[in-house]
Amino acid sequence: MNIPKFRLEYSKKFIDKFKKNVEKILKSNGSLSEGKYVRLFEKKFAKLIGAKYCAAAVNGTASIELALRALGVSNKAVIIPCNTFFATALAATNAGAKIELVDMEEESFSISHIELEKVIKNCLVRKEKIGAVVIVHIGGIISKHILKIKKICNKYQIPLVEDAAHAHCSKYGNLRAGTIGKIGCFSFFQTKVIASGEGGMIATNDKKLYEHILSIRNSGRGNAPNEIINSGGNNFLVPEFTGLLGSMDCDRALERIKKRNKLTNIYVARLKGSGYLPVLQKKSLCSQYKMILKTNIEREWLRQFCRKHNISLTPEVYRVPINKQPLYSQQFKKLKFPVSDKISQSHICPPLYPELTLKEINYICDILLKAEKEYQRQSYKVD
Repeated sequence: MNIPKFRLEYSKKFIDKFKKNVEKILKSNGSLSEGKYVRLFEKKFAKLIGAKYCAAAVNGTASIELALRALGVSNKAVIIPCNTFFATALAATNAGAKIELVDMEEESFSISHIELEKVIKNCLVRKEKIGAVVIVHIGGIISKHILKIKKICNKYQIPLVEDAAHAHCSKYGNLRAGTIGKIGCFSFFQTKVIASGEGGMIATNDKKLYEHILSIRNSGRGNAPNEIINSGGNNFLVPEFTGLLGSMDCDRALERIKKRNKLTNIYVARLKGSGYLPVLQKKSLCSQYKMILKTNIEREWLRQFCRKHNISLTPEVYRVPINKQPLYSQQFKKLKFPVSDKISQSHICPPLYPELTLKEINYICDILLKAEKEYQRQSYKVD
C-alpha cells in the first residue's frame, strides 16, 4: 500500500461537464477572464458560507493582501498569529503594514485571546495605529474563544480579518467562517477543501468595502475603464477556467467535508488511548482540512518510520512559526512565543483527504500505533 500526502480525483461526469463548459468559454469570443463562470463561482461560494458579497482573487495570499489594502493598513500594525503559514505575514507586509505577532493556544492552534489583548495594549502604549487583527482558522477549526476575540477587536475598534484558507464551510454555532469578522479570506489551492488549482476569495457583508475591493483587484479602476480612482491596486483578476472549476467544486463541497469528518472520526477512535492527541473543534461543523495530532515522538523519526511503510505525512501547521522565519526573525528575536515554539515541534498531520479509503485510513492508524510502540521500545533500550 502506498499512501501519498494528497490525492485529488474527479468523476467522469464531473470531467465531461468541465470539458463541455471549457468549450463554451473558448467559443465565447474572447471572454476568458472575469466573466460568467467567475461570477457564478462568487455567487455559489457566497451562498455556501452565508456572505452577502464575495470577490474572487488570483490566490489566497492575494485575498489577504487585498483585504488589508482595502482596510488601509499601510504604515499601521497588523496583528497576526505567530503560528501561521508565512503567506499570512507576507500579505500584510506587501500591504505596507508592520506585523505584530500573537502567541497561540494549544486547544485550537488559534491565537490566544489573552495574549491578543496584551499585544494590542503594547501597541497602543507605543502609540502605534493598528490596522487589523488577522485570525487563522488552522485546519478548519474555529476557536471556542472566537466571540472573546471578536469582542476584544470591537472594544479597541480594530477590524477583524479571517484567514479562512482551511475553513471552507466551517461553523461554530451560528458563526460561519469568513463572515465572523469584517472580511474573510479563502484559498482554493489544489489541496484545499474546495479547489480550483489556484484562486482565492474575499467575503464581506459590507457593501462599501466590497466595492472598494472590486476596484483594488482591478488595478484601482473606477466605473470608467480608463480611469484609476484607488491607489494600491493591482491585477488580481481570475481566469474563467479557474471560475469554472471552482464553481463546480462548490457543488461537491459539503459531501467532501462529510467524508473528511468521517475519516477524522476513524482516526480519533483508532488512536484513542494512545499518545497521539487530536486537535479538534468540539462544536458544530469543521471543514477538517487537516488531521492534527500532538505527539511526543521525535517528528523526523516518525516521518521516516511512516515513509518506510509507504505513508507520506502532510506538512505541519506549522513547522516554522513566523518568529523563526528568516524574513522576520530579527524583528522578533527578543520576544518569546513559548506555545508556538513548542507546538511547532510536537505535532504531525497524517493524510486526510476524501479520496482516502477506509482500508487506507486504518492502515495509517496501524502504522502510527506501531511507530509509537517501536519508539517507546527504543527509548527504554537507550535508558
